[in-house]
Amino acid sequence: MADILGIGTSGLLAFQRSISTISHNISNVNTEGYSRQRTQLDTLNPQGFGYGFMGSGVKVSTVERVYNDFLVGQVRTQTSRNAELSSYYDMSSRVDNLLADPQAGITPMLQEFFDAAQGVADAPGSVPARQVLLTTAESLAERMHTMYEGLHSLNQAMSSDITNTVTEVNGLAQAIADLNASIVNESQRFGQPPNDLMDQRDERLRELAERISVSTVPQDDGAINVFIGNGQTLVVGSSANRL
Repeated sequence: MADILGIGTSGLLAFQRSISTISHNISNVNTEGYSRQRTQLDTLNPQGFGYGFMGSGVKVSTVERVYNDFLVGQVRTQTSRNAELSSYYDMSSRVDNLLADPQAGITPMLQEFFDAAQGVADAPGSVPARQVLLTTAESLAERMHTMYEGLHSLNQAMSSDITNTVTEVNGLAQAIADLNASIVNESQRFGQPPNDLMDQRDERLRELAERISVSTVPQDDGAINVFIGNGQTLVVGSSANRL
């Protein structure tokens, strides 16, 4: 009877843990970066008797994330690529709008200037043609000055964006290094991966990938080393380098 009660108790405890995991999943359904978790059950060590081994019940061996390293890596890569192309498109569109606008761009003024120059070439002695050329030249110079001011403003805006991005990258790098330290500490303490902390680290890595090209190399202790660009080290274990 005691064996039956023990086996029943092990089942109740194991499925209580499973229900807790399900509740945790439901509670975090809208949490950004959360990975669904599932409870892994294993049999308890059987008891040996002269006639054989008798089962002792069930136990929770671990709570694991439903997670795919390859897919997560692809998401990071494509996130970086999308962010790069979006930034390129945004800046090139602003330059295009500045230079190629059919009304306010430089192309119409250049056309008017060459038309006026052709008018002077056709009638060198014509005072009105010369006056038109001078007026058109002054307008072209003013338009070029306006173009310069616009390009200078774009350059300043880009420099400001780069400064802000560097600050954000440094903050994310430090956050990832801190999470690495926490993950290693918790893993060594309990002998199990801290799933929620690992989700938080993956989310910080995704945010980092939105700002710069990222590659990662996992360590045996659970930490992740982060490299950017052409292999420059950003995070190693619990240490973060600053840009």
